[in-house]
Amino acid sequence: MAVLRFENLTGDPSLDWMGRALSEMLASGAAGSKETWVIPLGTLRGGEAVLGPRPVSAPGISAERTEALLAGADRLVYGEYSLVHGRLRVAASVEDPGSGRMLRTADTAGRSPDDLPGAATALALRLGLLAGPFATPNPAAWRHYSEGLEERDPAASLRHFKLATEADHSFGQAWRAAIATAARTDPAAARELLERARAARASMTSTERARLDLELAGYRGDRAGQKAAFTALAAADPADPGPYRGLAALAQSEHDYAAAAALLRKASTLHPDDPALLNTLGYAEAWAGNLPGAAAALRRYGQVRPDDPNALDSLGDVHLYLGKPAEAGRFYQDAYAKDPSFQDGGSLLKAAFASLIAGDPGRAGTIFERYIEGRRAAADPFIEYRRAEWLWLTGERRPALQKLSVFAAATEKTAAHELAARAHAHMAVWSLELGDAAGARGHAEKAQALSGPASGGIAAVARFLTLPPASASEWRVRAERTFFSPQAAGMKQFAVAYALLFGREFQGATPLLKEAYARWTPMGDPAVPVLLAWAYAETGRAREAAPLVEHTPVPQGAGLNLFTSLWFPRLFAVRAQVLEAQGRKDEAARQRRQFLELAR
Repeated sequence: MAVLRFENLTGDPSLDWMGRALSEMLASGAAGSKETWVIPLGTLRGGEAVLGPRPVSAPGISAERTEALLAGADRLVYGEYSLVHGRLRVAASVEDPGSGRMLRTADTAGRSPDDLPGAATALALRLGLLAGPFATPNPAAWRHYSEGLEERDPAASLRHFKLATEADHSFGQAWRAAIATAARTDPAAARELLERARAARASMTSTERARLDLELAGYRGDRAGQKAAFTALAAADPADPGPYRGLAALAQSEHDYAAAAALLRKASTLHPDDPALLNTLGYAEAWAGNLPGAAAALRRYGQVRPDDPNALDSLGDVHLYLGKPAEAGRFYQDAYAKDPSFQDGGSLLKAAFASLIAGDPGRAGTIFERYIEGRRAAADPFIEYRRAEWLWLTGERRPALQKLSVFAAATEKTAAHELAARAHAHMAVWSLELGDAAGARGHAEKAQALSGPASGGIAAVARFLTLPPASASEWRVRAERTFFSPQAAGMKQFAVAYALLFGREFQGATPLLKEAYARWTPMGDPAVPVLLAWAYAETGRAREAAPLVEHTPVPQGAGLNLFTSLWFPRLFAVRAQVLEAQGRKDEAARQRRQFLELAR
């Protein structure tokens, strides 16, 4: 159910806040229902990802209504309020948007012009939406909270949220809104607000206590606390799939994919036609090794959203991951046929990649040319860049460098000079792979000279990797000097690991890659498991490498990136090492041939 903002028919703009207050009051009173999940306001404002293309709102239909339908709402509550004979009058309807039928209607009046709690309570009872008390009975608290939600200025919003908590110290929603708003600009202030909110925790509703505990655990990085809060929230608001999704995300981060899939199945029973949830469930089933379960969830997603190419693209991903590249390629091409503009044609690029994985470079090349034709029709400035990447991945390494060099030269003195910076950073990595340290340094220097805000990080990594060989400890010292900001912590770790791998210092790279893998999920950087497996295989730990290369990594987004060449086609070489250690000579030879064909 989605509760939309009520319409102000009083003629008095100073009462506009009541429209938001009424929707939020009804939503808070319905929380805890065993049958109804109330879609949060953040979703109705586009605050959460909604998969697939978004239709343009028809005239007269509110943006909140459109977002509610995209989020899977099968009940809409909306209404209006006015002043009649000195009393606040409120009317509302519950609509089934699928059929357009009004399931219930009600109207009521407060005892005075400002009797918002009385009118809202009577309305909720008549509509059958009151599962528990409102988050606060205090009209002043609701006014400040609602005005904070409607404000565009974060500072003004924060003032209103704080005033709401002062009006009612146990108003959990206002505390959480204040904390979230403060966190955008002042984490210390957010933590201080969180501690103050804890003091009022005991007088909050059970749902708000659980949500506040979840906030606190998140700030502290307390995984056990997050699990406990999600579990409490599932009990307090049993129709909400959100807690199960949260628990599933924690399970995935611990690489317990079977548990994650089970939790998402539970969430899906509560909200069976949520396309985002079906998509997430499909991937979780695949990561747990359950292809039939993954396909069933994603086919259901396609039935719910028949015009959305993402369902087909996701089917391609799960088949590729589970070792079915030919089937994956067909799904990717079907996604492209449904919408060639989806992910800038990335589905077709992934189809070409799937054919490479399947050992059919001829078919891969044909599909890639179709991809290029589509990008040419879209006037994509990256066409020659993409051609160079493809040449590299298919073993034409010197031609790839030449083509990317021409692309860089053509863009260096234009407004697109950051594309040239990226190209030179890319060529620096390729040159290192070819053993050309001097050439790599030249490209890295050009990347830095041409870089701007969008390419500065990539250029810095390229320059770092081309520093002279050193010990593992020296590389760490260099990284501290190069990537000194807190935001660059992840980049720093990867840069040191890559530098050690280029220097074939596998022992030193292993702990860094293990740490990265501990935070990794299969939707993350495809390089992580392959590079860790490589380090294991090169240090005599083939048994530990085996599960890391059992599945095929799925390219992210449009398909390729600066470091794709670090893991592909190396995937085949590492698999060959693992298979040889297992005594599976014939399979190992096939994998090694596939590697050599693409690593000329």
